[in-house]
Amino acid sequence: MRASLLLLVALLLAGCFQSVPPSVPGAVVQPPATHGLYAYDGTGKAVPLPEGANATWLLSDVKHSGAEPTLGVTGKGTIFVVSSNDVFRSTDNGSSWTLASPPANFPRTLDPMLWVDQDTGRVFLDHLYVACSYLAFSDDEGATWLYNPAACGIPADDHQTVGTGKPQGATTVTVGYPDVVYYGWNGAAFSGIARSLDGGLTFAGGVIAIDQAHCGGLNGHLKSDKDGILYLPAAGCDQPVVAVSRDSGMTWEQHVIETGGVGRSTPGDDPSIAIDTAGNAYLVWPGKDAHMYASVSTDKGKTWGPAIKVSPPEVKSSMMAVSIAGDPGRVMFGYYGTTADTSSWKSPNSDDAAKDARWHLYVTWTTGLLSGANATMVTQQLTPDDNPVSIGRVHNGGDDGTPDRNLLDFFDMQRDGQGRVYVAYTDGCNHKCATDPATRNSETNVAVLKQGVGLMAAAPRLS
Repeated sequence: MRASLLLLVALLLAGCFQSVPPSVPGAVVQPPATHGLYAYDGTGKAVPLPEGANATWLLSDVKHSGAEPTLGVTGKGTIFVVSSNDVFRSTDNGSSWTLASPPANFPRTLDPMLWVDQDTGRVFLDHLYVACSYLAFSDDEGATWLYNPAACGIPADDHQTVGTGKPQGATTVTVGYPDVVYYGWNGAAFSGIARSLDGGLTFAGGVIAIDQAHCGGLNGHLKSDKDGILYLPAAGCDQPVVAVSRDSGMTWEQHVIETGGVGRSTPGDDPSIAIDTAGNAYLVWPGKDAHMYASVSTDKGKTWGPAIKVSPPEVKSSMMAVSIAGDPGRVMFGYYGTTADTSSWKSPNSDDAAKDARWHLYVTWTTGLLSGANATMVTQQLTPDDNPVSIGRVHNGGDDGTPDRNLLDFFDMQRDGQGRVYVAYTDGCNHKCATDPATRNSETNVAVLKQGVGLMAAAPRLS
């Protein structure tokens, strides 16, 4: 237990922030796939492609270096993405980007995290530096920011997550802001959560959400359902773990997902969790065979179903799961994957990849995951064959200083109110890298679904 995480004692209102001219638009419209499009059920049986399975995506290069991007979309359709130390904003659905960071006197540190509260449109930005966490937020789409440059967290503060949710219980009373704001962190042997009842001005009451007995510490991103029930996924020991809170983060239940021998990939990627509009929860993670699996809870996290394979057999190895849900059963998963033959690798995991393995961004979507393994999973390779996100070994098990650590630990996926999906990902391999693996980079990119299946039943096909 930790009594206090952040005490913001002196908030400063930043002056009006003037955006710089747009960077060079990097948008590329990806046509309907003629390759990398697969349809299977949850048992791995091939099924016919559903009508309208092809999707068109806009692939936008933000033109800024940075791995571990996170993003959000406001009710106005403005996209925000954090790349390294800066925030970028797009008001034209990803075709161009402007700088929208807090002023220069706001601390720019190491790991950044961005979250958009779609209930209010408030944009949250958190920067991490060893034991300190600096939080800023904007209520005018990045024109001005409220922040405190002297906020400090706790020792061993790492791998943070920021989120919001409706208050749960009569004793949880918010002041000046309708939602509870949450800050989570990796405490090495545990995963901690602190909450703010005043919109992010002050944080107190840090508690342990996942303890050492459940291999806590390296948590994924916090999510809330529409009623405020919280979910925090973690890699666990041999199985993924989900912590659930029903009282606005004060107490937590810990659920070990029994995967029926699927296990989890090592080094352990963060699992990802998505919650649909009816409160059904979907956990996705890479199994020990390096395929992606999902488990579904239809009782608000009390029990979890068997592991269902969501990645196609053609993708032999996958890593870094992201996910987002819309209406019941309508879910999209994202991950990096390769179709390279893994039989000669020490293991099917990315750390053991052959030097010629090419990694791409994949998305898998389904509209019927509540039917379990009978659901149809449609998968599309988004990045072009000649521009993979990485090549060869991709290291994601701690920083050993090698150049193949450039994708770091995670990326992000969100949707808007119409069910359109947005993916912030790292392109770690420019065209030169595709032929010279020693040349690597970390470029922030955003994929926007232009035409294809939507996650809301009212708009099943977006255009």
